[in-house]
Amino acid sequence: MTNRSAPSRSASAAVLCSLVGSLVAPAALAQNLLTNPSFESGPAIGGTFLALNAGSTAMPGWIVTRGQIDIVTTGWQQVDGDRSLDLNGSPGSGGVAQTFATTINRDYTVSFFVAGNSGAAPAIKSMWIAVAGQTAGVQFDNTGTSNANMQWKQFIYGFRATASATTIEFYSGNPSSFGGPALDNI
Repeated sequence: MTNRSAPSRSASAAVLCSLVGSLVAPAALAQNLLTNPSFESGPAIGGTFLALNAGSTAMPGWIVTRGQIDIVTTGWQQVDGDRSLDLNGSPGSGGVAQTFATTINRDYTVSFFVAGNSGAAPAIKSMWIAVAGQTAGVQFDNTGTSNANMQWKQFIYGFRATASATTIEFYSGNPSSFGGPALDNI
């Protein structure tokens, strides 16, 4: 989650440099406003995953908003760190949310990675993002993926804050009992 204001001369130069192959990455210029954006903090997990039910606040910064989700560790390839989420728990179609400070009428960008649990149908995994009164859906085609090669895809979504505190929610669009969209590195 990053705060976007008018780009400074150095930020514009950094973006330009990154486009011509420099080692400067524009993401390094942005501050992540979320707590625990890759779900690395939280309860100890004794196996490959841990199911959390709606209402759980076991992951610092996050609340499970609906159904059930799984925190996945060694069950599959992570895009960042040692943990990610399966938004369809064991069982249940779930979601997570976090509220963070924002400035009214300021534009923000959220970047996140999506893949799919390859252990369950359907091949097309659907996920929703809800923030600042807007809702958008994303899909991930699980065809040809495996737990060892998740083929994570980055999505970027922009919104304008309408309040001094904004809640962002990610939730499964798959009604299946388990094996939903995977989420990491917000």
